[in-house]
Amino acid sequence: MWINEADGAFYGPKIDISVSDAMKRNFQCATQQLPKGFNLTYIAEDESKRERPVIIHRAVLGSVERMFAILFEQYKGKWPFWLSPRQAIVCPLSDKSQVYGQAVKELIDAAGYYVDIDSSDRTIQKKVREAQLAQYNYILVVGEEEVNTNQVKELIDAAGYYVDIDSSDRTIQKKVREAQLAQYNYILVVGEEEVNTKQVSVRVRDKQEHSVKSIPELLKHFKDETDAFH
Repeated sequence: MWINEADGAFYGPKIDISVSDAMKRNFQCATQQLPKGFNLTYIAEDESKRERPVIIHRAVLGSVERMFAILFEQYKGKWPFWLSPRQAIVCPLSDKSQVYGQAVKELIDAAGYYVDIDSSDRTIQKKVREAQLAQYNYILVVGEEEVNTNQVKELIDAAGYYVDIDSSDRTIQKKVREAQLAQYNYILVVGEEEVNTKQVSVRVRDKQEHSVKSIPELLKHFKDETDAFH
């Protein structure tokens, strides 16, 4: 902060806030001004007196065009998520995952975020590359694995049980270990074999062994265990 004595406005003192762009150039954007020089007065409650008003002119962004020019240079098209016009895009791997991809888009859209979907028949590599060039903040790839994993979650959820899903790219060993540390009663692993057989591999939090069950068998097991305490 400094005093610029040669830059005083004719109407009174002011505070200017300068912003430097990506090229280290300074631009005055926000400003707060006290226009005393206009000699304005108003009649107070006591009509025999005239008072001087305190007027504060405040512009947070200053010139909107100037501010956007600075932001364009600063981010070079790679907008931060909160300001981005292209926050996310859903890229289904194939026709089999189009319906689920559309459902994902609608959920994100309903939450108030900007999201597109690439429903073309191009390869996933081309979809992802084009999304990267278009500067989407997040690129969401949806394939059969995501569809089937979500179906398992929805079935258990619909039966009235509390269930989470770990969609991270960590190894299955790390996922299982973290779930055990988080004290989940049951840890359900879904891989290609489970997808093909329509089953889930069931692990428990305090034992190493695991079993394989169909979803109806698993839900019956949940019900039996719950009923045992009623």
